[in-house]
Amino acid sequence: MRWLYCPQADESQQVWFKRNFHMNEPAAKAVLSIASEGRYIVYVNGYNISSDLFFSNPRGTIGVRDYDITHYLDEGTNTIAVWYSPNYQSRRQLYATVIGEWQSGGRMYLSSEEGLLCRPANARTLPDGTEVIDGPAYLSD
Repeated sequence: MRWLYCPQADESQQVWFKRNFHMNEPAAKAVLSIASEGRYIVYVNGYNISSDLFFSNPRGTIGVRDYDITHYLDEGTNTIAVWYSPNYQSRRQLYATVIGEWQSGGRMYLSSEEGLLCRPANARTLPDGTEVIDGPAYLSD
């Protein structure tokens, strides 16, 4: 497992991670596992699949959560996006995998280590846990 971080962002910035991938056939089962020390929201093909407003771990701990994304995936191009906000300064921001089975019976495996795009969001988390949003930065994206 290799922890991911956005090299363009400092340790207080919130980050968008995104991965596009192609499926030649439907999935029989697909589970997305996310490991993180921070807060995050997960989107699959534009749908917020997180069960809460955002998932958060106690400060300094790593949390792992599984999401059944089978019914959110389509044949063709799919997108998984994660908005990430640090709980404190750390370069261990995110790790994600999709494990499952194709309807034809083969195994499916997709790692966040390959082909992941990232960019800083227009917000940062301060050491006291408060959030600062830069509105003009959002408008320029």
